[in-house]
Amino acid sequence: MNSQTSLSPIEILDQLSRTGVFDHLSATEVKALRQRVPAHLSGTTHDIALAILAQSNAVLFWLPKLAGAIENPGDYLPHLERLRDISGDAFHFTEFDAEFVDVPHRIAAIRKRTLVRFVANEQPYEFMLFTGEKGVFDNYTWHYLNRVLADSGAQSRFYGLADSSSEAEPSIFNPIVFLTADQYEAISELGFVKIWRSNAWSTMQILGLIDELSGIGLFSHLSAQEIARAQRQLMRGYVNSPLAVVAAFPNLVHRFDAEMVYDPAEDYARLIQGAMGISRGVFEPHHVIVDLSSDDAHMGISFTYAGINFARKLEHRGSSDWVDFEYCRMINQALEETGTNGRLYTLETGDQTAALVFLTDSQFALIEQRSLLPLSNYQYL
Repeated sequence: MNSQTSLSPIEILDQLSRTGVFDHLSATEVKALRQRVPAHLSGTTHDIALAILAQSNAVLFWLPKLAGAIENPGDYLPHLERLRDISGDAFHFTEFDAEFVDVPHRIAAIRKRTLVRFVANEQPYEFMLFTGEKGVFDNYTWHYLNRVLADSGAQSRFYGLADSSSEAEPSIFNPIVFLTADQYEAISELGFVKIWRSNAWSTMQILGLIDELSGIGLFSHLSAQEIARAQRQLMRGYVNSPLAVVAAFPNLVHRFDAEMVYDPAEDYARLIQGAMGISRGVFEPHHVIVDLSSDDAHMGISFTYAGINFARKLEHRGSSDWVDFEYCRMINQALEETGTNGRLYTLETGDQTAALVFLTDSQFALIEQRSLLPLSNYQYL
């Protein structure tokens, strides 16, 4: 995809056309598109294909400034209108409103958000978009709007295209295209351009999982206000997995970078505190000690739980290294040997972060039976 192409622009257009990406155009518009595509276009296949898509009006290009793009909340209205246009009115909205709000965050520079509200399919929606103190435009808006499309039963979604052939991950500068699932698969298989999808959950999926998890007692430690606050946060955000749902509720998931051991004594103490925090008051150890005097490759860790002392030797290979999950097995051993109803389990994250959840025996059985959460390698803990 990065090399110069041997295909002519018209040949690239014809192959793109076979994916169905131009199906929204009339025969006259397709003819006009062929006439607009310059024969002298050069570059990689990716560059030429992207230029053709731009000519077709099937792609929304945004080149927002890093700062100053959002001067007032209403600046998002033209963006939503453009997304509506490229969707062929599949995404249709009314009663647009927006305001700047501040959200709690330890970094003051990124506390500012834009709360966007509108009505679509007779349903009210509100989404919390990143803004920051410099007024950065949030071009990930299409992720949020795919939930609106999922709720409506539409067969198409917004997708992000790489704006260069070397781009490995999506960015705020990605062009946006509106495709059916079949068109997405065909373009991906063709390989002319890199394309990303968001897999946004519908509102029904989100609320359904919340009901299931509530029914098995996973929110028993939370007040009605805390549950409502978490649910409102989910409704305002981008949700694409069970982990995103469960992580929104306080003291349920401990998520951390699995390559985080810079200061072993401090970091493992913090990891054990994280396990305590999600155990809903069940796991409360005392006298947590991390001993670095063992040897250069290992360290000792110990704590007292239910009057019993537990100790393990963990691998230690220097700073900025991977977490040794033996500490989790140690906690689960303590829970098992004391007859405590509950264990730590890991959840799939799709990256190098780890996510731990504490489940009672019955909760684990129901979650596994109904496939409610992406349990991962629990047998190793």
